[in-house]
Amino acid sequence: MILGSAIVYPPVLPFAAETTLCPQNISLIHRWLNDCEINHPSCKKSDVRNFLPTRLICVKSDSAWLVETRQFSDSERQLAHYLALSHCWGPKTEFQYKTTSQNLSSRLQSMVFANFPQNIKDVISVCRALGVKYLWIDSICIIQNLPHDLAREMEVMLEVYANAHVTISATCAASADKGFLSRTPKPGPKLNIPRQGGSKINGKDDSIVIFTEGRGLILSEMWKTQVVDSPWNQRAWTLQEALVSPRIVYFANERLFFECSTLDCLEGANISRAFMSQRPNLNLQNEGNSVPINFLRQQDTLGFFHHNSESFRMDQMYRDYYIVIERYTARKLTFVEDRAAACSAIIEGITRITQSPVHHGLFMSDVRQGLQWCGKYLPLFDEQERLNQWPTWSWLSYPGPVYFRSKFDSSLSEEGGMTQIHLNDEIFRNSQTNYSGSVNKRLHLEGFLIPASIHNNTRSWAQYPVFVKGKNVCSANLDYDKPSTRHFPLQSFIFSLGETESEKRRRKELPAGPFAVPGQMLVRHDETSFKRVGVCRIFGCNKSISWENESKWILKDVQRERIILV
Repeated sequence: MILGSAIVYPPVLPFAAETTLCPQNISLIHRWLNDCEINHPSCKKSDVRNFLPTRLICVKSDSAWLVETRQFSDSERQLAHYLALSHCWGPKTEFQYKTTSQNLSSRLQSMVFANFPQNIKDVISVCRALGVKYLWIDSICIIQNLPHDLAREMEVMLEVYANAHVTISATCAASADKGFLSRTPKPGPKLNIPRQGGSKINGKDDSIVIFTEGRGLILSEMWKTQVVDSPWNQRAWTLQEALVSPRIVYFANERLFFECSTLDCLEGANISRAFMSQRPNLNLQNEGNSVPINFLRQQDTLGFFHHNSESFRMDQMYRDYYIVIERYTARKLTFVEDRAAACSAIIEGITRITQSPVHHGLFMSDVRQGLQWCGKYLPLFDEQERLNQWPTWSWLSYPGPVYFRSKFDSSLSEEGGMTQIHLNDEIFRNSQTNYSGSVNKRLHLEGFLIPASIHNNTRSWAQYPVFVKGKNVCSANLDYDKPSTRHFPLQSFIFSLGETESEKRRRKELPAGPFAVPGQMLVRHDETSFKRVGVCRIFGCNKSISWENESKWILKDVQRERIILV
């Protein structure tokens, strides 16, 4: 626990309460929230003053009903704190309690508690126990069969979670009917975990955890098994809900966890994130296996935009975005048409900070890096599985996990590279509001378009040799990597993304060895446009062969031109 600035580690992690919503835990949640609101400047709410979602569920009395917040007075808006639920809907439609245009009017009058799936019953119980009058749940507060209502609410998803008093995560519930207030403790192993250095506190050995019978588990393992590996953490939608929330309470199988932009806590112990970061080499010993402490915090963290909105580096912001998208695309999504909508709050948050136009998930101020995505796992997909509502150059069009190949660098070398990006305001407007795929999929780029051919590789699906003027200049990673569906050699083009100034400096500093410049593998879509089929690393070179000289050989008779990607 944390007492002022002093940190004391109990030799035995206290057991969790027998019931989730016992008075002890209600008081604990209140303390967490009060401490966060009063003492954590970085956890303050969004800059949108008096923001309220379009609709909320009123749960003050024994009944519940929908309310439209536009009818609130100014004083009511000031006092209208609400909780937001983050949970898995699950595959069974009968348990997905949805508001539609047909039942909206009746739900504005009343909703029968007995008809709610268990997750909703449980979160209403949490609201009432905490004394919070209002609740926001996506399936109820958004009219699910009206596209214009869905689109409008997607645009404010960032504000909904960022302005919630707290987000409640139904961490242990795989679907809406499961509920999250029941506890299922599992026996844990017995561990001896002395702290490095053998120090003592009040005459006792300084240990983090020395006994784990019943519910006591080593902290990092508890977080992993109960939150990281939970059904809730496997779903695509829940990632943005956690990222934009300034604070969240996880209702796990065995105990409560709390995380805000400043502090990590759990039922039975508080851990200072700052203290943990100062002890990176601290290890836990378990029968000879070293387990590094990595408690609640991950790279995709709560209050992500609260940390970065005051002072940030543009390159770090984009790096973080690509890390988040890699994690996002690895998660489960029931309906592929939600691929853009389920990360809309993440994109909106970064757009507000960077002020960069965004087009189909790519930020125009960092389009060079944004184009360098590729499929993460082999075997990859058949081209018929491409998500055609999005353009081929966007990671949104790929139906599986992606990763981004190189780090961000914003300054481009003029020679051999991409120099201009052309889009108009109408395209930006369309791409930001149509989350099922923008009508306009065109990306105008200017650079060198190099005729090439892709050849089959019978030894590996991962790399295909690319020839320019009869010479094998590089290998390509194809987006859709099923040789049986390709006819080789495939007539194609390399579009050079160029060498950044920092890459240029780094190459010249290398004593020897290969170096490469990223490119896009394209094929003709029609007479005026191209579509992407993969990525490559071109112009391998070393100290004795300069990139400029080799690029001049390849670029001979190749003119800089403007191209259209679709």
